[in-house]
This record gives sequence, C-alpha cells and structure tokens, in this order.
Amino acid sequence: MRGTLVFIITMLLFSPGSPLGSESMALEKKVIIGFRQQPGDAEQNLVKAKRGKIHRNFKKFKILAATLPEDDLIKLRSDPRIAYIESDATVQAVESFTGAEYDMAWGVRQINGQICHQNSFMGSGVKIAVLDTGIDYNHPELAGNYQGGIDLVYGDDDPMDDSRNSHGTHLAGIIAAELNDSGVVGVAPQSALYAVKVLNGGGMGTLSDVIAGIEWAMDNGMDIVNLSLGIAEDYQSLHQACDQAYQSGILLIAAAGNTSGNPAVFPAIYESVVAVNGTDASDNASWFSAIDSAVELAAPGTSIVSTTTGDSYTSLDGTSQAAAHVTGAAALLIAAGTEDLNGDGQIADEVRLRLQSSAVDLGLPGPDDHFGFGRVDVAQALMLSESDPEPSLEEPIIIDIQREERKKKFSLSANHYQVSIINNGLKRLKIVFYDDNGRRSGPGKTIVFTGANRQGTSFALDLTGASNTMALTPAGPKRSSARITLLPSAQNISSTDSPVQGHQKKTTVGNKLPLLTGR
Repeated sequence: MRGTLVFIITMLLFSPGSPLGSESMALEKKVIIGFRQQPGDAEQNLVKAKRGKIHRNFKKFKILAATLPEDDLIKLRSDPRIAYIESDATVQAVESFTGAEYDMAWGVRQINGQICHQNSFMGSGVKIAVLDTGIDYNHPELAGNYQGGIDLVYGDDDPMDDSRNSHGTHLAGIIAAELNDSGVVGVAPQSALYAVKVLNGGGMGTLSDVIAGIEWAMDNGMDIVNLSLGIAEDYQSLHQACDQAYQSGILLIAAAGNTSGNPAVFPAIYESVVAVNGTDASDNASWFSAIDSAVELAAPGTSIVSTTTGDSYTSLDGTSQAAAHVTGAAALLIAAGTEDLNGDGQIADEVRLRLQSSAVDLGLPGPDDHFGFGRVDVAQALMLSESDPEPSLEEPIIIDIQREERKKKFSLSANHYQVSIINNGLKRLKIVFYDDNGRRSGPGKTIVFTGANRQGTSFALDLTGASNTMALTPAGPKRSSARITLLPSAQNISSTDSPVQGHQKKTTVGNKLPLLTGR
C-alpha cells in the first residue's frame, strides 16, 4: 500500500450548468468559497442568506468553508464578491507499503545525518509541524521533543495518532526520534515536533482542514511544515495557502507521490513547496516514486524503520518517508544559523538552495525527473566531513547587474559553482574569465535569453585549473537587469544549461517564491 496521503475527491455532482458538476439527488454541497477580499460579517451574511452553514473561518486566507444547497451555490457564484467556489475535497490516507527488512534508521545514515550529530548539529529549537494523522506523543522516542499541536478533525487540542498504520507517528520518528541509544534516531533529534491532525483514524479529512493546518502553522511560528499528502489536481485555495505560508518564511516539504512512474501530485508541484521522491539503500529511485520535472530532491523512502503507536516500530515505504528525511535535514540547516543572503527577511529560500546545491547527483547528469537535484546529503549541506568536524558555511555569491553597467568584475575562490540566473529583460549576458595579467582564460560563454531561456537559466561552472577572475557584460534594453547567484559546490552538478519555464525544477534565489529552473 502507498505511504503518501492522497486526496480522494468526493463525488459531488451538481445540476446541469453548475460550475461544480451536476446531480439531481444531492441537496447540499460542502465547498470552499474564495472571496476577493478577506471575508467579514458581510461575506458571512451573504453565505447565510443563501442558506449556507459556515463550518470554518480563516484569518489569513480569503476563504470560508461551508455547506450550501445546490441551487444557492449557482446563485452565489454570480456574486461579484466571489472569486471562486470549489469542492471541499475529501482526504484519504493510503497505507504505506510494508517492508520485511528491519534495518534501523539506515536513511539517517544515508544522508550523513550521523556526521551532523557527531558535530552537535541536532536541530535544536527548530519548530516542525507535521500535518498528518497526528502523533503518538507518548512514544518514548518522541515524548521529549513533542511540544503540542491541534486536532482539526475533531476540534480539540489532543492530536493523538489513531490511524491504523501510524502514518503521522512514523514520519515524526524519521524527523525527530531522540538520540538515546535505543530504537531509531531521527534526522533532527532535538527539534520541536508539533502534531497538526488533519486526518482522522480512518485516514480521512477535508481540504479545508489541511488549509486550516497551514494557517495554524503560520499563527504558531513554525519553521517547517511536513506535507506528506497529495492530490492529482490543482485547488486554488490550497495553492494560495501554500504560497502565502512560504512567503511568510515557512519551508514547506511534501511527498512527490507514490505514483509509480506517473506525474507528481499537488501540493508538491507548487513552486512554493519542495517535492521529494524516494530512494533505496543503493541510491536507486524507489519503484513507487513519481517521474516529474517538479521533483526537487530525493531521500530514503524504501524500507524505512521508524516509530509507531504503542511504543513500537515498523518498516514502511513511501515518498512520505522521503519527505520526512528532507524535513529533518532542513531543520539541521535552520538550527545551524543559515543567513538571509538576499535580504528578504526569510531563510527558507537559502535553506532550500543549500539542500539543492549539496545533493548527491544521481541518474542523468544534472537535475532530472527522478531525483531532482539529487539525494540529500545534509553533512555536505553543512560543509561537514569525517575529517573536518568544524562547519564551513561558504555562502552563495549574489550579483545584481543592470544593463547600464558595461562590465562587472569579481573574484571566485572555489573550483565548482552552481550558477542560477534570474533574467529581467536582458537580451544577452557575456561571461569572460581573466588571469592575473589581464588575459582571457577559462570557460567563457555568452548566454542568449530567448525562447526557453528568456526568464533565466542555471548551469554548473567548473574552474578547475582556470583563472578565478570573472567579468560580466550585460546587453539589452534600458533598465533591463539580472540577478546571478553562484553557489559553491563540492562537484560539478550539471554540465548543461537549464531553462526557466513552467513549474519545473525549483530553486529559490532572489525571490520569496522560488526561481523556476526547468531542465
């Protein structure tokens, strides 16, 4: 059975001509109503006047969750205050695949989490919300790190995991099981766990509960939200909630989906969310993983042993488990004190970029549809190694260049860089290298911003044996510009240019929403 949580859309059928479908028998429909402004008393009265029953109000999102009669929904949609109406989708947890091998916490070792722990990187103080079936907060591996939460399914403050496969508890153990010489250990064993229960014991919930969980994370200062759930189609309310949370500084990490070679699911596809695929102990793609250009990172997802309800452990497979590994890795980076390099007031984008640039390149050279940028290596992201216990956090070089600047020079100190360019109207950008005597040297190139590369590009730069003085010469109309980011990397990540287009490969330099760098 599959480990990712999958949205199953309730068969809500409406009368002919309704924007939501048709059904002659159904009298009332559960919906999410999107407004053009934050709904207040007037908007609530509008819904009530159409015989609507409001189930949930939101403070940060311009929506209401309600039940209305079919005929009134049709009338309500024509009101100019309404932006959209969509079904409040039913959510179902699909069980993870069970595995026979009991290899304790191999995934933490695979992403070099143990090196981080040996160097006292434990994720202390980082607040992580797990939007799932709840957490067994009495489990001895989790009790010390559990800090509270909410049950949005039953409307109380007791988000105990009552699911049959302990899905939320299993993810919590991967993220933050304590380092205590017994059982398993999480990637970030001193991080703070918060259970946001959006699915009941049968693995069912609603889209509005998930959105309410994201809002709760924003209200309660979460650093990371783990979203091991998905849906095959886009919902505007969910999309806007994820974008808004990311813009507020929360890092959203989601399972790409157990689609077995088919496209990834939402919300992982959104640019504001990190999409994670699964790998096995040999760094092969897990057989159940998605194949999609939206995949950003890969992490262990096959035969993952972790905590379950009742003080026990079991092995499960799924991209849900892979996403939990990346959540823990991100917590270690946040706890290490990642700097806000682009001055946007947030560090989620810098953490995301560091995970991308330090990942182990698997499959085809460069980002691909199976592994994204590669399998996470959190020790490399922290610039740690077995022989170098002290962290060396060499940060990216960010250069803003205007068309009016005829040439811009600067020096580079590393041999390998991953280069990302966000273009704002330039036609060309010439890159030239010079030696100490002013002679041209090294891998110069001219980038033409046209077609697929119009919005920008990304590529690897290998300066081994070459000069490290680089000059940039822009060309284009007046007031055109570009932002160039060079991130030092341990290896040449990709030898080919990657255009910016669609919702494809995602990175985060220069924007609160990420730069899209397709393959």
